[in-house]
Amino acid sequence: MTRRIKRRNRDEGKKTYRTRDNIKLKVLFYLVSQPDGSWTNKIIHDAGIGSQHWDNFKRTMKEMVEFGWIELTEYQDREVYKITAKYKISNEGRNVYEKAKDIIMNRDNPLIKLDAFKGIEAL
Repeated sequence: MTRRIKRRNRDEGKKTYRTRDNIKLKVLFYLVSQPDGSWTNKIIHDAGIGSQHWDNFKRTMKEMVEFGWIELTEYQDREVYKITAKYKISNEGRNVYEKAKDIIMNRDNPLIKLDAFKGIEAL
């Protein structure tokens, strides 16, 4: 007798992994709304990145500072394991934000199908 296996939807129940480009865009879109900048833990929580992406987030933030998209404004070492930094968007980061916003606002643009734009809404 043959046993029939019920198949699930391919995307159902899968973990969501954010690409580094998706994290970069989420950070830029969040920091645009924060004129005084924001601390790392606030960015992760409010931008919807998720703490499970912490290692990837740290590397991405460092890369964004090197690109000149964001600026590291403050750095605190509160306790042994609680190191936090405050970031602010730069003028170059605002330019990148404007270009990404144009892609998002124009839903006919084929670039909107990239994983980098997944879950990002224009402000």
